[in-house]
Amino acid sequence: MHQYSFLSGLKRIPFNALPLFFIISIVSCHFIPWDSDFPKPVFPTVDPVDERALIFLSLRYVDTDDPTASDTNPGTRSLPWKTIQHAADVAIPGMRIIVKAGSYSERVVMERSGKPEHYISFAASGLVEMNGFQLSADCIAVTGFTITDPTGTIQSWLGGGFWIDGNHLYIADNSISNFDESAGIMGGWNQYSSNVHIRGNNIFHCNKGINVWGNNWLVEKNTVNRLFQGLNGGDADFFRFFGQNIVIRENIMYGTLESEIGVSHVDLFQTFDVNGEIAKDVLIEKNIGVGFFHQGIMFEGNGLTHSNVIFHRNIFVQGGSWGGCIEGGYGVHFINNTIFDIEFHGIGFSPRNGYSPSGIIKNNIIAYCTSSYWLADNARIIGSNNCIWNCRDLPTVFVRSDIVGTDPAFNIGSRHGDLSIDDILGPDGLPFTQDDGLALKRSSPLHGRGENGATIGAYID
Repeated sequence: MHQYSFLSGLKRIPFNALPLFFIISIVSCHFIPWDSDFPKPVFPTVDPVDERALIFLSLRYVDTDDPTASDTNPGTRSLPWKTIQHAADVAIPGMRIIVKAGSYSERVVMERSGKPEHYISFAASGLVEMNGFQLSADCIAVTGFTITDPTGTIQSWLGGGFWIDGNHLYIADNSISNFDESAGIMGGWNQYSSNVHIRGNNIFHCNKGINVWGNNWLVEKNTVNRLFQGLNGGDADFFRFFGQNIVIRENIMYGTLESEIGVSHVDLFQTFDVNGEIAKDVLIEKNIGVGFFHQGIMFEGNGLTHSNVIFHRNIFVQGGSWGGCIEGGYGVHFINNTIFDIEFHGIGFSPRNGYSPSGIIKNNIIAYCTSSYWLADNARIIGSNNCIWNCRDLPTVFVRSDIVGTDPAFNIGSRHGDLSIDDILGPDGLPFTQDDGLALKRSSPLHGRGENGATIGAYID
């Protein structure tokens, strides 16, 4: 690594792609060597519950289509309850509630808690259509429901497919659609729930995807498809994240149409500190976002509220503005990402409210963007071993280990501008396999060219 002078800092910025204030303030920007006092990435780990490992003490049944069903019944297989809400009202720790196929015009409010060793579980058996869950209790699992807002009347507060206001929760394999004013899964605003596992849900045609609010969350293998402008025109973000010790991994985001967004602003990931929110020790890893969005990452924090946030092995394709817009934050790291076909900047670091950001940018592929990566106003980054391909106005190699002007040799070749999620996932339709469109060919010059001999980009050998 090298300490860069003002002149070399000037050379690395594509001026015709930057606002004037960035050009003026670049005088105070610098790269710093590894041996300086600098935040290094610490990958967080989480270990929330998996419902499949839980032990249940009793079974109860809900079946709205059974002519004998009644909430005065004992809830057995032969004498089931009529409503899910009644089951929620009488559930005890260790109870597994099987909800039989049918249409339930209910939004269930859960206020009775299980125990860490004995959760209360709601499990759909067949196609169970209903209007969502407000989880204001602890040690609850919900799996397999089809959740929708058919009238468009469920608002943002206490709304969404799930409203999370409890701890030790497992939400998996649900299908959530058509929520006009809220997220498919909504962490309670400023509630900071702990130990939440959100896995394998499919969210379609909602105003937002998943809002993470809390500590020790694992959000994995979910699909968010086709966000749209809500009734009040607020932001339409795929993910928002606030809290500490959070892992968001292996999610797929696609399908949003510019014609359905209106005045809404769309980010794949957003966090901020407007009302004292925090985001610390966060790993965002192996996520795929393709199609219409503005920022891949919209990050607005400071060194006190937002620190050690790692973006690792993500794929962001066809954004309308920036791949990563980082304002403030201490230790915001981009490692082994593929940022492809972004209209303006790949990654940019700039101050927020007097706080200058810092971070590491290494082993990334930044291709078909206006600019690759840059910083302003005392921002500090360590950049190394990035492949910069077909980014405008980059006349030289600004870091000796960066690879500028070398074709990465993607499976899709030089195609860009019209990629779909199917192109990214490849013929097998699975993420992060070798037939993916942005996986590297075996002949790629980027194998072994990353730091310590790693492959550059999201597909690590």
